[in-house]
Amino acid sequence: MSKISLQNVCVDGKSQFAKFINLRSLILGKMPNLKVERVPILKNINLEIKSGDKIGFIGKNGAGKTSLMRTILGAYPPVSGTVNVTGKCLPILDLGAGLNGELSGRYNIKLLFLYNGNLSQYNKEIEDEIIEFSGISREKIDVPLKLYSMGMVARLIFSATVFQKGDILIMDEAFATGDKDFIKKSYNYMLKKWKEVDIGLTISHDLEEIEQLCDHCYIVDNGEIVDSGTPSEMIKLYNKF
Repeated sequence: MSKISLQNVCVDGKSQFAKFINLRSLILGKMPNLKVERVPILKNINLEIKSGDKIGFIGKNGAGKTSLMRTILGAYPPVSGTVNVTGKCLPILDLGAGLNGELSGRYNIKLLFLYNGNLSQYNKEIEDEIIEFSGISREKIDVPLKLYSMGMVARLIFSATVFQKGDILIMDEAFATGDKDFIKKSYNYMLKKWKEVDIGLTISHDLEEIEQLCDHCYIVDNGEIVDSGTPSEMIKLYNKF
């Protein structure tokens, strides 16, 4: 039985100014005498998500929704509070992480399994299914990824990710990838996968999609969960902001 529990979680990060100074220093070969300013990303987050839950998160760009998902995945360690996750996470979040442009599309499929800790699931049969689903030709699947169009890369990444198995599906605008035909095909596939997983978490600006897919919804604003309830209730409230 999968479960997600966040108690009084706070997450900080570097300010954009500090990131710029560090990059400039790296280029110039000089290290400034600068105390790195930390800024709050998430503030006092409390979540209890149980097996069977399908949850939507809505909010403006920069509200902290994706940061919250990365915290659940363990990519952003909290400065205070606790994060406990039971179950295997399957993130469709940072599409592109773990890729190598110098290697073939076929080899990058294997890298994406490795990146998600699912290399034991990888085999020739599932590789063939991924290639067929992506619509990438047999001739092009073995050329370096850096020669792919952006649409081809998007199709390969999405296909290689959704064919992996997990208990907790985490999606961030997952269907906005590839061409129109592929978006339709991937959406239908994701609906099937959404129903199969033990827990589903999704971020979307498509409020109709949130209402259709989810049984509970959280509004995130300025790094905080400001309200929660049924999707219809939260969408009405959100539209008043």
